[in-house]
Amino acid sequence: MFSISIDRVAVPVGLGGLSEARQFYGGILGLKEVEVAEALAHNGGAWFELAGGQKLHLCTDFPSYPARNPHPAFVVEGFEELRQRILAHAGRVEDNNDIPGVRRFFSRDPFGNHLEFLDRRA
Repeated sequence: MFSISIDRVAVPVGLGGLSEARQFYGGILGLKEVEVAEALAHNGGAWFELAGGQKLHLCTDFPSYPARNPHPAFVVEGFEELRQRILAHAGRVEDNNDIPGVRRFFSRDPFGNHLEFLDRRA
């Protein structure tokens, strides 16, 4: 059996919107900005941490990655079981090893929405 919880949500802010977004999310909302993972820093954007450990990723638009934003990222206990279930029923997962030590994959729901699933214990 597996269980799922929210790890983070990615929100697009546009190429020129990062400064204003930082002011709003960090300054007005008071969220704590945290360092972007080194392996993903080249994508731009900013990360904030919310109470409870969930994260908000502010993503700048860039040509090679626009279909992936916005998207939720789910933490999964029973990661491989869920991965196999999605493969059996939805037919497609995209494994990703961009972040060292983190097992994750991407898939899409029946409406084409981009979804990310990760195993924090990896």
